[in-house]
Amino acid sequence: MINRGSISEVGSLAWSDAGGPPLSAAQALRQFAGMGMVVITSLPHEFQFALSGWGLMPERRLASIPFPEFPSTPAVDRALELLETYAGGRSPLAMHSYRCTHIASALAKLDRCDVDEEVLAVAMLLHDIGVTPRAVAEESSNEFTVRAAQITTRTLSDLNWKRERIEMAAQIITLHPNTHVSAKKWGAEAHYGRLAPVCDGFGEAWRLPRDLAAEIFTRYPQDEAQAVEMLDAVVREEAKRQPGGRFSLLRPIFPPLVRLGCGRWNRVTKR
Repeated sequence: MINRGSISEVGSLAWSDAGGPPLSAAQALRQFAGMGMVVITSLPHEFQFALSGWGLMPERRLASIPFPEFPSTPAVDRALELLETYAGGRSPLAMHSYRCTHIASALAKLDRCDVDEEVLAVAMLLHDIGVTPRAVAEESSNEFTVRAAQITTRTLSDLNWKRERIEMAAQIITLHPNTHVSAKKWGAEAHYGRLAPVCDGFGEAWRLPRDLAAEIFTRYPQDEAQAVEMLDAVVREEAKRQPGGRFSLLRPIFPPLVRLGCGRWNRVTKR
């Protein structure tokens, strides 16, 4: 049974059913609190990553895992088609989504956590399509994750998925911009669905084995100028559509963090 949450819980299905209402002051405060908790828990790894680059500490040791290929299923094939259709081919947005799909699966494998690989892959491929002009034109909802979840729900319904798995995919999408997503409360898939976009976008390179990171970024290269330009435009337009939304709240920190992230991935993959 999926935890649908309540309308006061940002990113939950109940919140999404209400159209993704703008954040209240209390909700915004909880987002900032979640961000603070994430920063604190990440600090030891961040310090080790920085010091290892200067040769002052060894790199974080991670298990070697096989490359996590996309599941070969009709739903994943359809999600790949939709991503390229909405994102306009292999655009920076599509490349980010490809990388996130592999990263989410890899993070679960590194933690030896069993997840529904197909649900996670579909959600990661489609998690950001709600920012595209086509999605904005087609969907009336004023929150980009709700638009993406609505498109995903229709697609999976057409493929005769069970309701629980459809809702799981939708909620992975609507929760992913939160600053913290608890696996215990929302499920492991939603937890990794939140970690992967942050890992990719903000350069949390210490989460992945170097050889795996290199292969992901070789298959789906990242151009820093294009990535920053795309993100700035996407966040600016989304903030206009929903001034009280999560992108509006986090807009000031996104461009510098993405620039930092691009530099980190270059350091890891080119060494």
